[in-house]
Parts: sequence; structure tokens; C-alpha cells
Amino acid sequence: MKKCLALVLGCLLLLSSLPTGGMETVSASAVPQVIITEMVPQPDKSPTDTTDSYEYIELHNTGSSSVDLANYRLKVWTTPTTSLTWDFTASKTIPAGGVMVVWVYNTYASGLTLANFNAHYGVSLTTANSYILTVHGTERLQNTGIQKVVLELDSGEEVCIAKYNDAVFNNTGNWEDTAIANGGIVYEYPEYEFPGNITMRKIASNQKATPGTLPSYPAVWITELMPNSSAGGGSSNDAYEYIELYNHSSSSIDLAGYKFQWYYNTASPSTYVTWNLSASRIVPAKSRVVVWLQRTESAGKTIADFKNHYDVYVDDSVIYPFATGAEGLANTGKKSLALYTDGGTEVSRVTYNDGTSNDTTATIDTAEDKSIVYSYPVDNTRNMRKIASGQYATPGETYNWFYGDVHGHTEYDTEGTGTPAQAYQVSRSRGGDFFFLSEHAEELDNRTDYTQSAEWHDIRLQADLHNAPSAFSAFSGFEVAYNHNTGYYGHLNVFNTEWFYERYNKSFAGLFDELRATPEAVAQFNHPENHFGDFNDFVNPNGDPSTYDLIPLIEVRSDNQFEYFKRGLDKGWHFAPAFGGDDHAANWLGTQSRTVVLAEYNTRDSILDAMRNRRVYSSYGDADLRVSFKINGAQMGSKLTSPGTLNIDVTAVNPTADNISKITVYSNNGRVVASQSFSSRKARLTASLPPQYGYYFARVEQSDGDWAVTAPIWIVDPMPMELSMGTRQTPGAAPVQVETTVHNNGASALSNVLVEFFKDSFDPANKIDETTVSSIAASGSATAVTAQVPASAGAKILVQATAAIGGVSRTISSSVIVPELLITELAGNSPGGAGPDVDEFDFIEVYNNTKSAIDLGGYAVRYDYTDVYDKLDVTGSFVIPAQSAKVLWLRLPGSTKTLADFNTAYGTSLTASDVYILNATSRQNKALNGNATWVQLVRDSNDSVVSMAVYNEGASAEYGSIVNGEHVISYLDTVVDGSSIVYGNPLDGTYKMSKLSTNQPPTPGSVLSSQLPPN
Repeated sequence: MKKCLALVLGCLLLLSSLPTGGMETVSASAVPQVIITEMVPQPDKSPTDTTDSYEYIELHNTGSSSVDLANYRLKVWTTPTTSLTWDFTASKTIPAGGVMVVWVYNTYASGLTLANFNAHYGVSLTTANSYILTVHGTERLQNTGIQKVVLELDSGEEVCIAKYNDAVFNNTGNWEDTAIANGGIVYEYPEYEFPGNITMRKIASNQKATPGTLPSYPAVWITELMPNSSAGGGSSNDAYEYIELYNHSSSSIDLAGYKFQWYYNTASPSTYVTWNLSASRIVPAKSRVVVWLQRTESAGKTIADFKNHYDVYVDDSVIYPFATGAEGLANTGKKSLALYTDGGTEVSRVTYNDGTSNDTTATIDTAEDKSIVYSYPVDNTRNMRKIASGQYATPGETYNWFYGDVHGHTEYDTEGTGTPAQAYQVSRSRGGDFFFLSEHAEELDNRTDYTQSAEWHDIRLQADLHNAPSAFSAFSGFEVAYNHNTGYYGHLNVFNTEWFYERYNKSFAGLFDELRATPEAVAQFNHPENHFGDFNDFVNPNGDPSTYDLIPLIEVRSDNQFEYFKRGLDKGWHFAPAFGGDDHAANWLGTQSRTVVLAEYNTRDSILDAMRNRRVYSSYGDADLRVSFKINGAQMGSKLTSPGTLNIDVTAVNPTADNISKITVYSNNGRVVASQSFSSRKARLTASLPPQYGYYFARVEQSDGDWAVTAPIWIVDPMPMELSMGTRQTPGAAPVQVETTVHNNGASALSNVLVEFFKDSFDPANKIDETTVSSIAASGSATAVTAQVPASAGAKILVQATAAIGGVSRTISSSVIVPELLITELAGNSPGGAGPDVDEFDFIEVYNNTKSAIDLGGYAVRYDYTDVYDKLDVTGSFVIPAQSAKVLWLRLPGSTKTLADFNTAYGTSLTASDVYILNATSRQNKALNGNATWVQLVRDSNDSVVSMAVYNEGASAEYGSIVNGEHVISYLDTVVDGSSIVYGNPLDGTYKMSKLSTNQPPTPGSVLSSQLPPN
């Protein structure tokens, strides 16, 4: 909620404000050496002359070496296609860390000198820190319409970009940033996870101009104000007014050295009363304190009452009760409050109910129990900037909770209805704090050239028009669907880009390249599941470890997707769970489920920053559930290094009285490390644990069935151990075994490595075996094997290896599924027929992986991307003996082919006991060839997947030459007529078969030993 960003003044970097103590922040991107920090596009020459005579652009050298402006130039884009070029012809050095003010010297400035410039702005620039840039005629920075100023090297390489009047991306007449004459526009460089950004972030406009001076910040900030509290129970007697302070300095302070001056008299602005903070209270550096103004109405109220009133879980030491008697913060009229040292030095000041036509009666900022939020000044005064009022009160908290949706569609999708404008309007009317549109890119007009797409243009335009900073954040985006004919991966949303791409023009790996080159973008894995795709089981598309940070969000809106969320975390991804309604019926935010973001403010920048930092959780069924998950004071999404003991703190509050029933803290592979039951609308779980595992997250459950899942907190200390798992066949009637290999990737030997095996969960009662490996040499490995796997179908076997690393017990874990049935072969381009969708002898070969006969009468087949709900049931009895294979023949609607025809096609002599004919319905009228697809064998009883074979996926769907603006896709696994695809035992611990070979001569009913678990 609050802005508590520490700025490195030497290079004006936006840094993390979260608590320190071992926390790893988002990776710093490379800062351009020279950045634009301030501009004044509309200065008056004098009170009676409004010509732009004193325009300037302030440059800051962030580097450690000096630069010569003679090597640079400015390109000013006055329209998207029209620009001016201003070259720095004279040599002028900006020293390391220095500032240079570039005076745009046009005809209007003729005859003026640096002395005039200094007098105009009240500064004392010299020739050393100013550059008079003479431009042609009346060329200048324009005052209306979107403007872009680019600092370039003389070679044309862009160094830094600053924009203004850009609230609406195609604006030609607005002037929101240049409304006040002589007003400055202030910029900061935003930190992203990946390098490459050169665009400055506009932090404030229409400010007091400060040429040549970077902002300096008060030591103590007033960050939040509550002038109009209730007393609870319907009483409006101001019992809980407060002032929140933030110690921005690097040292602790004692409140006993400060006082407030309260300017209560609107008619006499210099009249004030003084409130001396006489009681000692130490406020650590980069920490908050809440001064509770205990008026007469507060009599009998306790700190516990105060915290309960605002539903906060801050420590009691954060609340500083201060008795003011009958005095307090007034609700009506323009008012000011200033913090002073006892010595009389003003530290910071705030004003509220200002900016109206009547300073005496204004109440625009004082809604009951709603707070006013302030941020640091950028004009070198002590005046805090009012960011928002009417906010959910969060005394002592760093962030506020904002609720919205990150996945929605309109009529620009063939299955959708409603317009983008309606989507934003309805979302806001239903209480949403933010909304993200994400139209299917392949369905937008001019999808091969986003610059020519009128629909994409309208989506961006409507987002800008409906965006209301501090009230409602509107975002544009697109959904790209890599599915049946572009590789079986899944769907992704991408936000905050000027561009969009669709699946026919940007491969899955290519999209990741674009995201890496666009660090301001935010992306999300959508609805991970078998039908849409699970992103090739979350395999890293290029093997670069940093790729795991490219997708900060994943949709989690069901218990099934919760399992995929855990799977992706175990594969190494650093993402946070989000809820996406995926609405296509003009019912945006029509349910109570929400994506919840912990952000400083409800602005686009703040919301996106929170997403990049993974301060996000998915709330299923509840539109106001407030959850906080911290370890050692670091909020969800953080990365901790060498944290020592993990002090876990999970709080959940439901303002509308739905009871919290349970809080659970999970770690790797679904391990439960802490859990507690509750029966109240507020709940708190605390625990102290060793830093044993790689990540932790919380799940909050309510008695009405609603739930929330938080982003993890990661422990990023190097872990020298890795695990690989597999299964073994055993002789006779004994079940299979599971083996795991522990790899020591470190430089030192590991001793006494405990390897434990469990079935289904890490519950001690489910342990099935353990062994201790006495030593694993550096760069060595050791294998442990279970005695036997319990003889239950589809068992999930988990393993954990624990060793002392650096004196700390660390554990890694993995899992493997032992499927009872394996899909070992399928023919997707069978002999005969003409064309990919009329092959008449497509088949699926199924192998019984157990030591007992299995009746397929309890199973069904689901195949092809288009088949969402229908499945082909095996009716009656069809038994597969132990360790044997049989064939399911997929016979298309209307086919008259017989088993004799099938045998003739493949040169086999199979009988009716070997082949079961699956007669497809009209909804399943495709053969298996032609599209990237999958085949699943599922249980009829619960629709759970037993075995799955995927083909023509990923690199097997090759992007070829471009025809009519789109790539020609080649399906490499089914290119040969009359061929099959051969699969082997899963190697990734799941039910997904490993593809061994493609375009092979079919052998229905015959399985090789190489396709089965090893002996």
C-alpha cells in the first residue's frame, strides 16, 4: 500500500523496500549510463508571456566514469511518425554521478542568458552543469499529445526514453502532464528482473521544477492518515484516528524527539496546535510506527481493540498510543499536519481535503474508516505527495490488498460477447480494483501484424480510457494458445506490451525470447491441465536457469490446477498463483473468486511491480479474503538467502465473517510442514522451522469451502544435491521397485545421506522404506532402491534425501508415479485413406504394467484437443493379462472396416480378444493424425488419468516457411503414411509416456523390453 522505496540517489534506482535480513530482491537490471530524470515542457517566459522560453531536460550520469555529451543527441517524437533531432555538437562532460541541465534554446529564448534561467527557476546553475542546446526556430517540447524523448548515441543506439502525456497511448490532444506552467515531470529508472529496459518511469508531473538537483527525501515520512474513524458497532466517534510514520533513514529514531503541528483552522492556515511525542519509542530504520491519536472518545480502548478494528496483525510495538484529549484530526475542510523535530526542523508534511473549490467544506478525502495514502516528495520540499484517499486502512502494513481478475475475453474472441469498454466498466462496477483483458491473439484482426490490428488498438485504448489511478487499474493483454496445431504446450497470457503475437507466427520458445527482450512485460501460465496443456510438464524451454523467472504468474482456480502449481514449483519455476475467470460470456468478475495483489497503491506500475515480485495469491470463492504469508518478515514472493531459522507467519482475515477453518504451510512435493485448524473469521499460524526445504507457501481454507493459495517464499541457498527416479520390474509376482539416484554436485563429499521412500504423501505412516548412504563423493552419485512398491494401482512414490550441508540439515525430494497401464504404441497415420483425418486403422496399444490381470471395462479413452468432455468408454469386459499388451482400434463414424481389414492393413493375425473396437461418435470424428495432440487412458470411476501419450508436440511441430503471413507447420511424428509412434516407460515421474521413436512400422500387440521399466 505505502511507498517505501529506497532510492540510491547517485543513480536514482528504484529498489526493494521489503525487510532485509537475508532477503534476495528481484535481480537488478542494467541501468543506462545516462538517464532522463526531469523535464519541463511548458515554462512561461514571464507572468505575461507564455512562450516556451525555459524548457529543459535534466540528464543524470549513473555510471562510474564521465561521459561527453558530444557523443549524444536527442530525438523528440512529436507524433508516432514525426521527430526532431537535436544534436549535442559542443563537448560537455557529465562527471560520474553528475547532473546536467539541457536548456532547449529556441527562438523564444533569444537574448536570454543562464542568469535569466537561474532567476526563473530560483537555482544557481553554472556552465559546468548546464548545456545550452540551440534548436532550430520555434522547435520545442510539445505541450499536448503523447510525446517521447529519446537520448541516443550519435550512432543511433537508443540510450534512454522518457514519455509524457501518455496516459492514453494514441493521445493527440491531452496534456495531463503539462497542465501547470513551469511544472516539472520527474522520472525514475524502474528495476525489472531482466536487463534491456531503457524507458524511464514517470513518477510525478506538474511538480515544482528543480533543475540540476535530484530529489532528496525526508528522514521520516508521513505515509498514511486516518482522520475519520468509527468506533465499531455503528458508532462514528473517531476513536481510532491514526498517523502512520515511516523511518526512511538508515538509523533508528526515537519518537520522543519529535512533535506534530496540526493546522486545523482552514480560515487561518498558520494557526496550529502542537502534539509533543514525549514518550520514548524506538523506530528501527526502514520501519513503521502508527501513532494512535487517543481522543476522549478512545477512553477504555486498548491496542488489541485498535488492531481488531482494522483487522491488522502488526506487533503491539508498532502502535504508539498518544493521548490528545478532545483534539483530533478534523473531517471537514482543507487541513495540514506536519512532523517536526523538537528543535523546530520540519521533517515532513501532509495535506488533505485540498484541491477543491471550497477549502472550508471539502470532505473529499475523509470517508469513514478509509485512509489517505502519501508518498515521498520529488520536489525537494518536505511536502508528501497525496497518492490516494478512500483506501482500505492498513496501519503498520507495507502493502494493501487489491482484488481483480487476470483473464477475460470479449466479442473479439469468437466465443466471447461484450466489448472491451464494457468489460472494464462491469469489472469496476462489481468492486474490482483491477482487470486484465486477454483476448486470444489468433482471433484478433490483422493477427500477423499487430501494428495494423484495429481490435488490438481498441483493447489498448479502452484500457487506457478506463484506467483510473488509485481507483481502478485497467490492463490490456493477449492470450496465445499453443495447442493442437502448434505444439502441445498450453495457453499463456501476456500483459503490458505494445505487441502481440499468435501461435502461428511465434513459436513457444520464440515467445520466451520476446519476453526476455521485454522486461516490463508480465506473463502467466493459463489453466494448466491435461486438456489445454501443462507446458510440456513445465520443462524449461531453453535450459537457462533464469528462464524460471520469466513467468511470474500461474492460474490456479481448481484443486486440479493446485496440483499442477505444485508440480511446476518442483520443476523449478518461480511463479505465484492467480485466479483467472477466463470469462467469455460478458460476466466479468461475476463470481466471488479473485486474484489478490499485495501492492503499495492501486496503480498500474504498483500492481505490475507486485506481480513481478510475486506478491500475489489466488482466492477461490471469496472476494475479500485477506491473506499475508511472511518468513522472517519477508512477504510472499520473496527469495531468502542464508535465512537461519524460518519464522513463519500466516494471517488470514475475512471482513465479512466467513470462518477460517484451516491454514496449511506446504513445501516441496506437497509436503505439509505446518498446519492448524480454526473456527473464526480471523486466524494466525506461526511456526519456527529450520531452512530445510527449497520453498514454502500457504493455503487458507474456509468452512464454506472457499480457499486461497499464496505465492511461495523461496530459499535460494545453493543446493548441491539432485535426485533422479525410475522404476524397475521384479521377477515373479512381486510388484515393481522404485529407485532413486542422489547426485552430489558439490565440491565436498556428503556423509550419511538419509534416503526415505513414501507412498502418496510424506506422512510418517506412509513410509515404505529407507536407507542411509554413508558417503557420496564430490561430483559422485549413489542409488537407493525400495524393497517393493505397495501393490496398488497407480501408486505415487515420493522420495526425500536429507544431508547436512554447511552445518544445516537440507532436504530435497521428488516423486514418481507407477502407472498400472502404459500406452506403448499408437498409429496416428495408419495405412489407407486419403488425408490426415480419414485414416481408418488408427490404434492405441495398451500394456498391463502390473502382475495381475486388468479389465479395461473400468477405463475409457480421451483423445484430441477438440474432445473436452466426451470420452470413448470400454464397455463390457476386455481383460489384459499381467505384463501383456492389447489394442484399442479407433474406428471412425460410418466405417465398415472389420477386424480382418485391420489385420490385412498391418499383416497381423489378431483376434477379437486382442483388439477392442472403439467406435467414435460424431464429436470424435478425427483420426489421430494431423494435429499436435494427446491420447489419455482414464479411469471411469473418477476420470483420473492413468497413462498419457503426446505427439507432434513442441519441436515436433516445426515452424517452416511463411505463406500468407503465417508459418507452415509440419507435424514430424506422423509424416509417414502407415506408420506408428513408439513409447516407453515414463521417465519424468508422471503418467506421461516417453516417446522413443516416430514414423515406425506398426506392430500392434507386440511390445519390446526397451519400452518397459528396466529389470
